[in-house]
Amino acid sequence: MAFVLIITTVCCAENESSKKDYEKLKRENERLKEEIKELKFGAEKLYKDAEFYYNNKEYEKAKKAINLLVRKHPTSSQAVLGKKLLSVVEEALKTQTEQESKDKKLSEALDDKSSMDIHTLPPIMADITTTYDEYEKITWYRSKLTPYYFLGTTGISVYFAVNDGNKVSNLRVSVQYYAKNWLFIKKYSFSTNGKIFNYIPLEVKRDHDSSIQEWSDEEVNKTTYEIIKAIINSKTTKIKFSGENYCDEKEIILTHKIAIKDVLDAYRKLGGSLSF
Repeated sequence: MAFVLIITTVCCAENESSKKDYEKLKRENERLKEEIKELKFGAEKLYKDAEFYYNNKEYEKAKKAINLLVRKHPTSSQAVLGKKLLSVVEEALKTQTEQESKDKKLSEALDDKSSMDIHTLPPIMADITTTYDEYEKITWYRSKLTPYYFLGTTGISVYFAVNDGNKVSNLRVSVQYYAKNWLFIKKYSFSTNGKIFNYIPLEVKRDHDSSIQEWSDEEVNKTTYEIIKAIINSKTTKIKFSGENYCDEKEIILTHKIAIKDVLDAYRKLGGSLSF
């Protein structure tokens, strides 16, 4: 009888010990779950995610991350910053959506054509806009479809000025390049329907924020005008950016071609000369 009592006591002790170990492991497991949850959904992590998505132009994801941040951590300092970033994200998303809508309309307009003849498209599609410089007393004419209006967009555009005396002048060509790494661009090469045009800009400027930017901006001359004409008359145009040690190649999109064509149309219509 004493032997049975000893066994029972030992078993109870072991059960109690196992129960304590189980509860300890359970608490540890819950703690680890909370740590993982914090790593994944903490205020700092969510805000960094939102910034990352914004810098990579993934605006929908950025918006979702900010909304989650504000919902889970409404009183955090990151939520305050997130609300400020949200207004910027929503504006960028609006611009992106409008651009996608325009690109879709342009594609649909071309679907009914047997060839890619952009000269038959009405100028209104380019959405020409003007900006007045009160110091220089001139009005700049641009297209809203050009890279100038879309930071982070690689491409080529043209624009021009009209002074207060209605004199049209200063037709300019701008080429901009956005990327994660510097090229230190020295030369552009354009391939239009198999023909190569080389263009060495007088000056390439550089800047950086979340990405790097290299660009040139100068008055159109005989050489660059021949390139511009070739671009708007081509089915496919690629531009190679040649740097100190590396090169990068991009295709000039149809939207930019139409924008260039329409700015030239406006330039001629207002009395600008294309004799170089």
